[in-house]
Amino acid sequence: MEAVRTLLFDMDGVFCDYDFRHRLTLLEEWTGVSAAEIDQRIFKSGFEDAADWGHYGSDAYIEEVARLLGVPMEAETWLLARAQAMTPYQETATIAQRLKDRYPMALLSNNGWLLRENISRILPDLPEIFGSTLFFSAETGASKEKATSFATLITMLGWQATTTLFIDDNPLYTAAAAEAGLQTYQFTEPKAFAADLTHLGLD
Repeated sequence: MEAVRTLLFDMDGVFCDYDFRHRLTLLEEWTGVSAAEIDQRIFKSGFEDAADWGHYGSDAYIEEVARLLGVPMEAETWLLARAQAMTPYQETATIAQRLKDRYPMALLSNNGWLLRENISRILPDLPEIFGSTLFFSAETGASKEKATSFATLITMLGWQATTTLFIDDNPLYTAAAAEAGLQTYQFTEPKAFAADLTHLGLD
């Protein structure tokens, strides 16, 4: 195995805990549409996947959310539910701040343009840590289920896949990254990641 020279991070489950059920509960309270219906119409219908692939700009996205739910919807309301479902992992941010002095780093998250354009308000550590190498799948045109998403980003960055370590909590995504030739680390929680840094050759 080659020495790691570049680091690629996930967002949800790595830099924050993301409670999707809590997000649905909040939206149910605020819209009067049941959590099950919101889940079905937005997240299981294929619409959210299309948004993650970059098919909807921010305005078109929120207009379509309102249409699918049959209720008025403001971007701020939608973003507030997202933000309140996220609990930052400060320990991961601290580790990443330390690592960026020694490694080129980037982040790739499966999300659309609305969250991409507002992430500095929701998780301000991320723009501070990653700057211009903070990417969402809307920008690459493919979600992390596909090896092509990683190949596209690695090419954009000018990195080598075999010397890049991808850090994610979802085994589906780490499998796709491995298919693209990246080294992978299955993230479970910040303390375990901190303990594993030496084993990974990063500390």
